[in-house]
Amino acid sequence: MLTVELPSVGKWLPDLLVRLRDGSLCHLELQSGCDAEMPWRMVEYYVFIRRLYPGTRLVQLVLFVGEGEPSFPVQIEDGPLSFRYEVRNIQKIDCRALVACQMNEGPFGRYWAGFHLWDRKLELMPWSSW
Repeated sequence: MLTVELPSVGKWLPDLLVRLRDGSLCHLELQSGCDAEMPWRMVEYYVFIRRLYPGTRLVQLVLFVGEGEPSFPVQIEDGPLSFRYEVRNIQKIDCRALVACQMNEGPFGRYWAGFHLWDRKLELMPWSSW
C-alpha cells in the first residue's frame, strides 16, 4: 500500500515573474547546468503560478547561462500530461537586440519581456530579435 501523504515544499521562489502590459505573466528561470528534472520543476512552477493568478496567460522561459548548449529536456509527455516550455541560450542572444529593444504596443503574440538591469525598464521584444 502506498502512503497518501505527499511531501510539500514550503516556499517556491521563481527567478523572475513579471506582469506584461497586456496583463499576461512572464516567468523566467536562469539555469547554469543541465538538469534532467527541469521540465518537472517548470510544470510545478506553472501550477503554483496559475493557482496564484487564475485565468492569467503565463509564458515560461528558461534562460541557459551555462557553458555549451543546454541538453536538458524541454517537454513532458507522460500519459495525459503534455507540457512544454521555451529555452534560450544566453550565448546566442545578440546583446545589441537587448540594448535596442523598443516597446511593442501590439498584441503579445510571440513576444518576450526583455528588461534592462541598468534602469530596470521592462520592455517587450520580439523572439525574432534573439
